[in-house]
Amino acid sequence: MTQLVPQQIKSSPTLLGIALSGSPETTELPLAQGYIQSLVSSTGSESGSQFKDTIQKILTGPSSTRGRILKEKRTAQLTLVSGLAQWSHDQGFLVPDDAFDLNDPTQLVSLEDWPGVLALDLWVEGDLEGFTQWLQAKGPSKVIACLHGSPEEYLKSSVPGKNLFTQLWGLAYSGEPEALDGQHLTLSSLASYLKTSGLPIFSQGEEVLADFTPGMFHSLGFSQFPVQSLGIRAQRICGVKEVLSEIKHWSRYSESQLEYSVNHNLAPYLVSELGETAVTLRQTLGLQPQEIDADELEINFGSGRITYQFEITHKKAGQLITLLWFDPFWFSRPDQINLVMEALPHQWDALIFLLSHPIEPKAMIPSLQAKGWELQQETEGLVIAQKAQLEVKLEPEVLEIIGSRLSELFNTASQNDSLKEILALLGTT
Repeated sequence: MTQLVPQQIKSSPTLLGIALSGSPETTELPLAQGYIQSLVSSTGSESGSQFKDTIQKILTGPSSTRGRILKEKRTAQLTLVSGLAQWSHDQGFLVPDDAFDLNDPTQLVSLEDWPGVLALDLWVEGDLEGFTQWLQAKGPSKVIACLHGSPEEYLKSSVPGKNLFTQLWGLAYSGEPEALDGQHLTLSSLASYLKTSGLPIFSQGEEVLADFTPGMFHSLGFSQFPVQSLGIRAQRICGVKEVLSEIKHWSRYSESQLEYSVNHNLAPYLVSELGETAVTLRQTLGLQPQEIDADELEINFGSGRITYQFEITHKKAGQLITLLWFDPFWFSRPDQINLVMEALPHQWDALIFLLSHPIEPKAMIPSLQAKGWELQQETEGLVIAQKAQLEVKLEPEVLEIIGSRLSELFNTASQNDSLKEILALLGTT
């Protein structure tokens, strides 16, 4: 199956897996943890997948309290719920992990007035027909539902240990052509795909869930060679004493000890920079405050992140390295990668491609030479070549492009011969 990359999802999906315990009187309920692991696997946790980090949040076990679910109900644009539902008091409810009385509505979560898109894969305790009719008449305006009357139906699978709904959902979000309406995955096209695959599905409303229109990087072969993540590096000189301001007796410490100590104390040193960077990212990308998470030495923004690390070069100074990481979700959005690069006050000096499948660097040498690249170094595990203002380093699991004005390289990526040449090499492996 051809792997496509979604250009735009209306909002990063928040996925809510409910690990349910139920009341002592009920039959032992299926744990959601196995289901969620299956979901992650089917959407691409295996090496090299294009989708391993599109899942923003997974709530399982004690996290799935009533209060937490109600918070997600207010804010999530897309919520996938797997677990137990209850038909009670002529209304449909979700059963959170901290509920101990299935007949007490104050412990449950009503399905009424759900603002975002809601995807349901539920074992319904009680009147399945009544629950279904209520959901169709009074449930969320944008919903796709697969409802089961027994745990056996709920866990039905064509592959042992994997829920069928999970498998098909994962395929749809991997660009399965039969699940798309043209280049879009919509509520109705997803529902039709699930129905034709044998699941009892109904849906209401219309929404574009993902856009698979090929982006600029598609023409460069990003979908045809094994990139797991793209890193963009910036380096600046940092004195050891800038971070370890109290140090006096230098002779007592080795360079490795100093490097360790600087990294151990970087968080308080960079606290202002991290806060300012988080604001810049949110404003540049138009994100909500809850979509940015700045913690210690890492800032996460959906399928991207920024990390910091100090590498000592001599006893009193070293390089403070900032790495901007983008997962494949971004590969069809080079304009937004550019926006981030230009918005942050760094001089970016290298592109780092982490490869999901190893390559043989020496096997690339004939093609590099044929394209006019001058070899600088070649061993079994490393090849370095230069051309114009660019240097390329090839290792079995890493491709690094070093040079200046990298943002311009992205701006003209569809016309840039050097970048095309490098990516074309990998496309032949």
